[in-house]
Amino acid sequence: SPRLPGDDVRYPTPRMTAGGSSSSTMRSPREPPSETDSEPKLRLTRANTVSNPEVMTRWGVITGKLLHAKVLDFTTIADRVVNRKRIQSHMKRGVIFDSVRKRAHVVVRQAWNLAKKAALEPQDVLDSEWAESDILVRLFSTEYIDTLALFAKTAHKILAVQPTVVEASVPCRIFGDIHGQFRDLLLLFRAFGSPAERGAPNFVFNGDFIDRGSHCLEVLGLLLALKVLLPEKVWLVRGNHEDRLMNEKYGFKDECLERLGMEFGPMLFDLFHKAFDQLPLVCLVGERVMVVHGGIGDGFWTLNDVRRVRRPLGENELTSPEMYWVNNILWSDPVEDDDDERTRPVFGVHESPRGGKGALFGWDVTKTFCARNGLGLIVRSHQSKQDSMGIDIMHDNHLIRVFSARDYEGHSNDGAVLFIEWSKEEDDANRMLTVRPQILRSAMKARREQAEREVQDVNTQGPLSERGRRKSYRHSARKPSEVAPGPPSQQPT
Repeated sequence: SPRLPGDDVRYPTPRMTAGGSSSSTMRSPREPPSETDSEPKLRLTRANTVSNPEVMTRWGVITGKLLHAKVLDFTTIADRVVNRKRIQSHMKRGVIFDSVRKRAHVVVRQAWNLAKKAALEPQDVLDSEWAESDILVRLFSTEYIDTLALFAKTAHKILAVQPTVVEASVPCRIFGDIHGQFRDLLLLFRAFGSPAERGAPNFVFNGDFIDRGSHCLEVLGLLLALKVLLPEKVWLVRGNHEDRLMNEKYGFKDECLERLGMEFGPMLFDLFHKAFDQLPLVCLVGERVMVVHGGIGDGFWTLNDVRRVRRPLGENELTSPEMYWVNNILWSDPVEDDDDERTRPVFGVHESPRGGKGALFGWDVTKTFCARNGLGLIVRSHQSKQDSMGIDIMHDNHLIRVFSARDYEGHSNDGAVLFIEWSKEEDDANRMLTVRPQILRSAMKARREQAEREVQDVNTQGPLSERGRRKSYRHSARKPSEVAPGPPSQQPT
């Protein structure tokens, strides 16, 4: 038999085929031929360790790489050139008013001041517990309704002339779901850098900016201000919560009505959604990393297919049957690497527990998709896990999940971002993209660990008597130099 790439790697033998059907009717390759077999059987040296789906995946990867390298490159390059020419011509005609950009600059500066203040608070709190008052006024001035409307209209114009597949250069920092947790966003900026800093990398915000959080208007207003101020450096990618029906169900519409009033709330809500309908679906980082909010669904599409999608994409367009593959970009999920293959197949495409919104895709789908599109990695968000670090690496290192909202829905998860940069090799031909997670500690985890330490101290030392407490106090008063000077600030891990 021919030697396949990866023959030196041992894989577990699954019991299910790529389509999910049982392979129990096939005789095991290790089983000797029966006496009734009249013809000699060809002895396959690799069949005893590799199942049919795995062999098919390997050949699919090889074929995909050959097609991308030898056949599809001309079409891809031609489509990208046409898109860039169209965008450049539109940008020459479009004008961003100086007054709007000045307002955006003021908002970004005010946000940075709030970030510094939040980082110096003596005690870490959840975003829902944050007692900062009048944030809308402090960020957007007393005319915050006019400012938010200006940002929404200007961002709509910018997004409309940018492509459906935007391209970010390296270095680049990728954020996952934020879900209206404004304090976490500020702390991440303070810990790892803001887009408005001198020499800052590109920033990608991978959807789900709003819903469920306590400060959705602040988060969305700041992101739109950054997009207006830095249209070729800040990239906003659409998520499944940039959707009218989702916002009506999960809180953003109610927040608009409650905080902006019944007269201006519906108007601002509509302006925001006109911008959402123009958001790109994919961001390509360094031409090798694809950033999507949900996933790839069945994988039977290419980046050129996304480039041809026409916008605006409202709920009517996204729910049409012919756009099901686009809906999967926002909604689909990967099959976890540690899933039990006896309860759910790990290969192929399967029905999602979310219902008809998306699909589950196995690692074979991910690897074949990357090969056909010339990708080395897919970054997605969309899922938060209990007690996680905010990131997951799966599908043979071809897929990474990043989630930035800490303690989301009580999950005690850390907040994470990904920093992508070139490796340090001097030879450009050998340079590789490196991915480094940057993590902000969960406040709930810190509280739980502090409580456990206090219980442990009581169990080991016992409660102090009144005399012991006075002695301990006198001892600490005599040695003030050993006491920490002031409260600890927020520190990233």
